Amino acid sequence: MRILYLTHAVPDYLSDDLLYGLRALLGSDLVDYPRKDVLYRTSPLRPMAHTLYGGGFHCFGLDDAAVDRSDLAAKVAGGYFDAILNSSAWRIPSPLHPQLGVIDGEDRPALHARYLGRVPLYWKRELPAPRADVEPILFALPDFLDDATPLPRVKRHHASFRMTSDIRRQLGGPFPPQYSFSSWRDYQRDIKQSWFAISPRGGGYDCQRHYEILGHAVLCLYLDAGAPWLLRESFRDGDNCLTFASVAELEAKIAACTDPQRLIDRGRRDLEQRHLASRRARDVLDAITRHQLRPRRLSLHERLTWRLWLRTSHRRLSHFAPKPPTNP
Repeated sequence: MRILYLTHAVPDYLSDDLLYGLRALLGSDLVDYPRKDVLYRTSPLRPMAHTLYGGGFHCFGLDDAAVDRSDLAAKVAGGYFDAILNSSAWRIPSPLHPQLGVIDGEDRPALHARYLGRVPLYWKRELPAPRADVEPILFALPDFLDDATPLPRVKRHHASFRMTSDIRRQLGGPFPPQYSFSSWRDYQRDIKQSWFAISPRGGGYDCQRHYEILGHAVLCLYLDAGAPWLLRESFRDGDNCLTFASVAELEAKIAACTDPQRLIDRGRRDLEQRHLASRRARDVLDAITRHQLRPRRLSLHERLTWRLWLRTSHRRLSHFAPKPPTNP
């Protein structure tokens, strides 16, 4: 399968998770455009990783591949690609296309009117309830970050969230967080050396932190009545994690957990079977296959629209120059 994968330059967990997974499955038949420099090991941004969102922990995981990005306008018009994926609906205003799928990874549950009902496939993170016209999707862990090597557990809990909400401030008393890890290795070591790891809600219920923790410590994640249905199906209290809606509930569940290793082991199984980036990408490819996207000859107006958009988007979407942090 050949896929044109529309990107923007800034690190974006869901978009980047899928790019990693699709490249692993499709090789150079996955064409990222514009080339997402911040994900490549040879990126000139690598010395500035600490200035990137999330410390750049999820960046720089791709080896250079012989990706052919030539004549894209003709390829888009002529049906060369089996699918075109807009990897960030609210950040990439791509034209419509009969083979266009859209990834909506925003924290808010709103769906983008530009695309909903007008493209063959629409994936939504934070989907509150099942819908026939929308595919649900979750974050994932890039495969290159997965390391099952255990470490001796010397801590009761790991916490690495900022005090940006009421529930986080409440958790900060009994579970004081640390969020200044200088490297992925240090961050993962702290998780692996802990029995429990706390993952409160951020902007949305789904969080990249869930998958960074899963299978290394007991994942303790915040789920209340408003949590998306797919998240509830994936993270099952007392089976592969502990869920909580209040600090008191979390403290009680941790105190009553007599076999945390069982939850860790089941979390490890689920991570490897369901929540690596390659698995998430396989789900996306399966959905594309099910919908049987078919090319058609684009009109002259559609061809010109795509030609202009591809030309101008390279300038707009590929520019990213992070600034070094200033001294406090």
